[in-house]
Amino acid sequence: GHRLLGTLLYAWNPLTIIELAGSGHSEGLLLSILLLAMLLYVQRKGLWREIAVLILLGVAISLNLVVLLIAPLFTWFMVRSERNTSRAFRGFCWRTIVGQGLVIPLFLPLWRGPTTFFSITSAIDLTNFSHSIVGLLEVPMEWLFGFVAQLSHFPPVMQPTTAADGALRASTIFIFALIYFRLFGKVRAAPTNPAADREMLLPGFDVLLDCWSIAVFWYLILVLGWFWPWYALWIFWIAVLRPLDTHTMALLLFSATALLLYPLQGITGSVSALYQPVFVFGVPLVYMYLSRKKRKAHIEHVR
Repeated sequence: GHRLLGTLLYAWNPLTIIELAGSGHSEGLLLSILLLAMLLYVQRKGLWREIAVLILLGVAISLNLVVLLIAPLFTWFMVRSERNTSRAFRGFCWRTIVGQGLVIPLFLPLWRGPTTFFSITSAIDLTNFSHSIVGLLEVPMEWLFGFVAQLSHFPPVMQPTTAADGALRASTIFIFALIYFRLFGKVRAAPTNPAADREMLLPGFDVLLDCWSIAVFWYLILVLGWFWPWYALWIFWIAVLRPLDTHTMALLLFSATALLLYPLQGITGSVSALYQPVFVFGVPLVYMYLSRKKRKAHIEHVR
C-alpha cells in the first residue's frame, strides 16, 4: 500500500509533470540514478553492491552538486553499525574516496581551466537573493549597517551594504553548518536492529530519509541564493519514500507552493518579488510549526 501511494504521489504530482515531463529538466536523470542507488542498497547483497551504490552517488554528484549534501550522510549511514568511532571513520573515508572520487575523472574531460573553476565556485550565489526567503532580511540588515556606519562616521571606503550582505550570508551558512553536522549524529544513532524499527525494511532508513530532507530543505532556505520550482524536485523524491506523516505532508505542500512562483512572477513590482518566497517557503514552514505545536500539546494533555 505504501509503495503504491508513494508511486502515485510521485507520478501524479503536478511538480513532477510540469518540471520533468513538461520542461524536461535533467533532474529526471538525477533522480533515476539516486533511486537506483537506493534500490541496490536496500537489497543488502554484499560489498560489491555497496560499491556500486557509491559509484552511482559519484555519478549523481557529477550531474548535480546538491548530491554532495546527500552522499556524506548516506556514507555515514553505511558505517553506523560500527561502534568503534575510528573504524567507522576509516570506513567512511574509503567509501567517500570510492564514491565521490569518481567525480574527478568525470569532470577532467570537461575541465577548461579558470572558466570551469569559476563556474563551479559560483554555483552558489553569495551576493544575490532571488526568490530566497533570506532576502527578506537583506533590506533591514543593510539599513542597520548603514545606520551604524553613519552614526559611527565610518570612512566612505567602508561599504555598509557589502558588509551587511556578507554578514547575512555568513550567518546563514553558519546556521546551516550547525544543522547539517547535527544530522550526522542522528544518522549515527539510527537503529541497526530490525526489532527496533519494524516499519522499515532496512532498520533506520527512515532516519536517513529524514536527514536528507532536512539537509536539502534548509539548504534551499539558508544557503542557496536563488530558487526555482524545479529545485523542489531535489527534496520531493525523498518525501514519497517516507511514511505519510506530518513531515511528508509538509514536503508535499512545499512541492505545491513551489509552483506558485510561476503565477507570482506575473505580478510586477519590487514588493511582490520580495514576498514571493513567503508563499513558497512560508506555508510549509507554518504547517510544520503548527503541527509540531499541536503534537506537543497532545503529548502534554496525555500526560
